[in-house]
Amino acid sequence: MTKSRREFEPARGWMAGRLVFYSLAWAVLWWLISEGDPASWLVGLPTVLAAAAISTWLAPPSAWRWTLRGIPRFVWYFGRSSIEGGFDVAWRAVHPGLPIEPGIIEYRLRLPRGTARVFFANAISLCPGTVSMRMRDDRLLIHVLDMGQPVHQRLGELERVVSVLFGVESALDEQPAARRAAGRNA
Repeated sequence: MTKSRREFEPARGWMAGRLVFYSLAWAVLWWLISEGDPASWLVGLPTVLAAAAISTWLAPPSAWRWTLRGIPRFVWYFGRSSIEGGFDVAWRAVHPGLPIEPGIIEYRLRLPRGTARVFFANAISLCPGTVSMRMRDDRLLIHVLDMGQPVHQRLGELERVVSVLFGVESALDEQPAARRAAGRNA
């Protein structure tokens, strides 16, 4: 499996970016706690800067970034799937026959080990009708509400969207490339 270069290299400028992020996050928290009182910033500003510096120092450098191309794609996919799945689960809950066929499936992960894979497993649990149970090696056990649904196909779509979001290559990306190369050599 080909690894993305970004998976192993800390992001350039991560320290400055994290310092700005943490400064803004702590400043918003201070503003909320102080109820927007301008006089509180006499104590708040040094506190926010100290908290941001400590947070930046304690947080390890991130080896991943979300891609600009991947963010809207993930938001659209996840939002649409959540709404569709929510209606489906609600319909099943109020249906007199309770049309469910629960079960457990094993899904072979194609994302590289690391943050993208964990994010994928967590995103599955946020989608209605599926819950990630256990990840071991390249396998993920998932509890499914309806085994009659095309669960593997939907998981493959979500995995592709997550690979674009994180800018990492997965085994899904390698298969078409391998087929194209085989076609040229034939």
